[in-house]
Amino acid sequence: MVRQLSCLLLAIYLRLSFFFFVHHHAVSPLQATGSDRVAGAGLVLFSAVLFIYYTVWVICLPFIDSEHVIHSFFFPREYAVLLPLLAALILLLFVGIFVTLIMWQGRSSKKKSQ
Repeated sequence: MVRQLSCLLLAIYLRLSFFFFVHHHAVSPLQATGSDRVAGAGLVLFSAVLFIYYTVWVICLPFIDSEHVIHSFFFPREYAVLLPLLAALILLLFVGIFVTLIMWQGRSSKKKSQ
């Protein structure tokens, strides 16, 4: 049941990623260059691998015997919460820095124009 659900979620995720990656340029008047397409394909591939790894780690691994060799390929279960939390905090840090820099540039250009 869990395996079928994770396969279904992966199929939906890959289908949506493929749809947005392939069909997005048809809507936009600007065409993506070859390097943009390679970068996009790389990001889709990376996110698919990360999704599969995390899904197996969090959903499937608890049902496998703890002495099985597959457990050696995954981090301890405590990191299943800590790593996404750390990633979210880093993302918020970068968004905050970006917004701060944009605000400072807006103020400095406003002062120059006065």
